Amino acid sequence: MRTEIELPGALRYLDRLCQSIHRTLAAIRGLEPAHFTAVAPTLQAFAAALGSDTVLMCLRGMVARYLPLLPTPFGFDPRRRCRDTAVPRFQHQAGPDPPIAILETVPAGRFTAA
Repeated sequence: MRTEIELPGALRYLDRLCQSIHRTLAAIRGLEPAHFTAVAPTLQAFAAALGSDTVLMCLRGMVARYLPLLPTPFGFDPRRRCRDTAVPRFQHQAGPDPPIAILETVPAGRFTAA
């Protein structure tokens, strides 16, 4: 899937992907306790409970109403928001610096009156 990275980066990527899937399975277990209370949050356990080899596809159909809340690669990643509503967390107000700030940063004697 990602040909631009080397083996250590690919292994880290796959590790993060597997962790995300296991966290999502644990969340689904809590969202649907009637179906998955005694099921471990692993693909094998969910495959046995569902009786299917395509676990993620079956689960997406079962918990479709929760997809906007679940993280990727299973859900729709709630961290991504519409650009109109996104507010930068640590970005200051854009625009020029006030003149007093410029004068304070100029070393003494650097500029002389012409």
